Amino acid sequence: MNNYIIKEMTEEYAKKICNWKYKKEYDVYNLTEHKVTLEVRTFNKRAIKCYLDFGFEIKDKFIKDTFDGKDEFYYMEY
Repeated sequence: MNNYIIKEMTEEYAKKICNWKYKKEYDVYNLTEHKVTLEVRTFNKRAIKCYLDFGFEIKDKFIKDTFDGKDEFYYMEY
């Protein structure tokens, strides 16, 4: 497996990524080795429902500083 580290996203690099081809079935559903985590604002009911339907679980609720003040978030894991 290749590990790619993006140090700076340039337009040229973005175009290169958009042209990548993956010939096998996508493995996003087979992430047994890694946790996928999200921080979602608690008022974003539609996104939360979508993530729950997909199989994410709410693990924690916390307050976080944002660019426009403090807000409440859910920490979700898959």
